[in-house]
Amino acid sequence: QCIDYIAARCEDERVSGPLRALEAQSRLASAEYVTGKLTDLMLSLPESDESVVEQAKLYIQAHLSGDCSIDAVAGAVNLSARQLMRRFFECEGRTVGKYVLACRMEKAAGLIAGGQRSVAALSEQLSYGSEKYFRKVFAGYYGCTVGEYAHRRREEGR
Repeated sequence: QCIDYIAARCEDERVSGPLRALEAQSRLASAEYVTGKLTDLMLSLPESDESVVEQAKLYIQAHLSGDCSIDAVAGAVNLSARQLMRRFFECEGRTVGKYVLACRMEKAAGLIAGGQRSVAALSEQLSYGSEKYFRKVFAGYYGCTVGEYAHRRREEGR
């Protein structure tokens, strides 16, 4: 889907050539590899506010289990933290931090729905410092505990 999205918006041969090669590799490569390559490709696109924000979002999605601090994301898109915060908010209507939180919580929800039961593993996989902090953030975001969320998802699946 990401490859199709970029291809539809890119007429630059410097990007479309490597994009076609990546599309062929994507059938054989892992999602993380393809996402990393897409991030590299996005970094070579023109620097409109929208493209910088898309680059930042791709970086965040590829690094949910790592450093998604504003400094790390800004460095990845070659902007100062202040410039990225301003551009991101103007384009998305929310802060980089809120976007990172939403991505991590959606990933956690998907893992839970897929049968992941270990809160310790979830908190580690999503770069939360502790299990206790992950539980607090999850409950604040979804309004229920991880266990309650998992139970609801199991009930919905029946």
